[in-house]
Amino acid sequence: MARRAGSDGEATRSAIERTAIRHVASMGYAAASLRGIADEVGITKAAIYHYYPSKSELVDGILGALVDEWIARIRKAIGGTSSLREQFLAILEEALRFSADYPEAARFSSAVFIEAANDPRLAASIERRPKLESTIYRDMARAAAARGELAPGLDPRAVVDAFAAVVQGLLYLSSHLSRTRHVAAVRAVEQLLSGALLYAPVE
Repeated sequence: MARRAGSDGEATRSAIERTAIRHVASMGYAAASLRGIADEVGITKAAIYHYYPSKSELVDGILGALVDEWIARIRKAIGGTSSLREQFLAILEEALRFSADYPEAARFSSAVFIEAANDPRLAASIERRPKLESTIYRDMARAAAARGELAPGLDPRAVVDAFAAVVQGLLYLSSHLSRTRHVAAVRAVEQLLSGALLYAPVE
């Protein structure tokens, strides 16, 4: 959702979008309203219509922008890595930064997910992120297999599914746990990847 600073119009649009994330995350999609968002921003409801003609289009636009930024950030994060483990660790670190930049994004997405069953536009947007993520993870897993990094007989698709489950699960936790516990959970996964989480019992 990063936008270039500049005109008052862009500043207002940014304020609407960031406020809408908090509002929908707090109220839920059904109870959220353009009037409530406008009141929080300090503008009229009519002013929102200048940017978005409906609540559905506002939420869909925000969701699309969040997905675009998340995908761009993880592509950049893995750009300087040379192994699958480094790539996964880089994605986990980027997920922490993303959740810090958008602390209400996970709850916002969860609220939209509930409504998606009633809105095909929102359903398509909700499905877009895991599809894009899976494409990235698939390419990572295939490259790792070609480098001989995967255990013999391990299906790269299993790696894709595991990555998706861990990343999405941690993002979900960010909406239900304190920041401290969320970070601790990410660090535990990182230790698991590095082989430092579990020790053999002393006999």
